[in-house]
Amino acid sequence: MIQKHIKLIPGKILAEMKLAQLQKFITENSEGQVNGLGAPRLEIFQLGDDPASTIYTDLKAQKAKQIGIDARVSRFLLTEIEQLRGALIQASSDPQVHGVMLQSPLPGISWDIAREVFNLIAPAKDVDGLTAQSMGQIWQQKSLAEIWDNPAGFISATPLGVMDCLAWVAAEEGQDIESFLAGKEVLIINRSNIVGKPLAALMLAGNATVKLAHSATRDLAAQIKTADIILTATGVSQLIKLEDLKAGQVVVDIAITKKPDQQGVAGDLDLTGIDASAGIGTDGDVDHNDPVYIAPVPGGVGPLTIVNLLQNTLLSYSRGRLGKFSYRELNLAMSSNDTSNSQTN
Repeated sequence: MIQKHIKLIPGKILAEMKLAQLQKFITENSEGQVNGLGAPRLEIFQLGDDPASTIYTDLKAQKAKQIGIDARVSRFLLTEIEQLRGALIQASSDPQVHGVMLQSPLPGISWDIAREVFNLIAPAKDVDGLTAQSMGQIWQQKSLAEIWDNPAGFISATPLGVMDCLAWVAAEEGQDIESFLAGKEVLIINRSNIVGKPLAALMLAGNATVKLAHSATRDLAAQIKTADIILTATGVSQLIKLEDLKAGQVVVDIAITKKPDQQGVAGDLDLTGIDASAGIGTDGDVDHNDPVYIAPVPGGVGPLTIVNLLQNTLLSYSRGRLGKFSYRELNLAMSSNDTSNSQTN
């Protein structure tokens, strides 16, 4: 029996490499307080005291400070929505602030109100890419090249992490990401504003054929088996089984849920029995010619999400110093003395 060969996408390593690039960029560009800007500054806001959100906002601030970004966390009670509105407006208008983000989700808040609150963030400082203007700009671009060269707007950090993973796969296959995506059938199992919709825009810009699946999608299992690339973020543990995958598929698992035994976290893909070096299962020969690429949970997209939030903060900081500045220009500036892979290579 021929076993499938699994290649794990090293999201944690990719994140560490990019974090080092960002730190080097900050060291070389923020000293001397160019144009009076000083160090890059990120304002992080949280509504409520959800433990997971608290851990995540603290982790973002910790990583930011680690590389030289002045990150500050402000928390508001659920009853302090008006104070939160005022703080978002103030931070957005402060010339010393380069990035403003509001931790999602907003507990106990209707979508209509949440949307209005998120849109209080100035688009020029929307480093989480969640305002209507940031999302709309992605859909207006005709190609990935136009997205990377756009001197305004931001892409959400999680979709950027997915692009980092796919760029790594493309490089493994000896291609750039544009060539790799062209003509591929991409199944996105999520339709949220944070993940599914921006990913759909990015995949279409890469000339892929996109299917956007959700809770009402019929015969999802059949579509999983035929797609070339699967981007999944449902939070349904073990939604996808290893035996459902075909050789050559790429699966980027974006979901994160606690395991039933509360020991660690898992994604949508059931990784039981996986052996990255020997393939699926315990016996039989392994076909190494056409691997299945998997970005696992943990260690896949997750580490890249925080790093890309920091990258967006530096993009905003650079625009404050230079005016117009694109993802491609930032990437080239960071990698001028580095050969690391990235989504714009």
